Amino acid sequence: MKICNQLIFQCFWVVKKEPHPYNMYESYLQLKKHKFIRFNRQRRQVALPFGEKGQFIIIPWEKIYAWAGTTLMLSDTTAIPLSTLTITMASPTDVTNFKGRYEVACGAEINCIMQWECIRTFMEDGPEACPDPSNLDSLEEYFDSRRRWKENKILVGWQIYKQKIRDWMHYSYFAYWLNDKIQERLEYTELSEEIKRWSKSIPESQWRKPSPELEEANALAMTYYEQGGKLGDENIPVYDPRKKVRRDQIKE
Repeated sequence: MKICNQLIFQCFWVVKKEPHPYNMYESYLQLKKHKFIRFNRQRRQVALPFGEKGQFIIIPWEKIYAWAGTTLMLSDTTAIPLSTLTITMASPTDVTNFKGRYEVACGAEINCIMQWECIRTFMEDGPEACPDPSNLDSLEEYFDSRRRWKENKILVGWQIYKQKIRDWMHYSYFAYWLNDKIQERLEYTELSEEIKRWSKSIPESQWRKPSPELEEANALAMTYYEQGGKLGDENIPVYDPRKKVRRDQIKE
């Protein structure tokens, strides 16, 4: 979700097939218990809810760690891979450890990479470089899908009325409407005055610039890709913010 100079990140999953209002509202109540990660590209800082009682900790963008991990869910007959995007920060007291973790189950590993690349692109290149928000699981998409079914003659005659009855019985219209409302309300969580001030836009002359180390790492990565390298190669250049996060770099 893109707003002004910030990216607010939290994952909200809706079952695509026959979304049910009760399940969606239950998910909404669960999500309200968790705070968003807030990415501020003008200040090049990130606010993570890893402090006491979920208070935000603000650290430099270049101190963020992110990785995709995959595990296998085993049963008697199948092995299903499940990948998770993890975003975290170094511990301020233990250089070998992390403080808090924000994990999002993304299904396939490529989805983790896509989620992170969208965040990275927003912070490095701005919202113009990011894809437009998807209308998936929205009321707009609901109307578009029914219109396409008619235009492409996927449903004809009595099938159209059967689908309308089915939508009514499964609360489909209401479910998509409710999803839109939930998405609108999720970003309006309780924020401290400090975070509200931090979230406001600042003059362009005060915008933070990338560090020389990060610019060098980005240049190495682009050169590597231009030479035919691929994401996931063992020898791919990786920017590593492996520096202890000092207490004076953290605001609690």
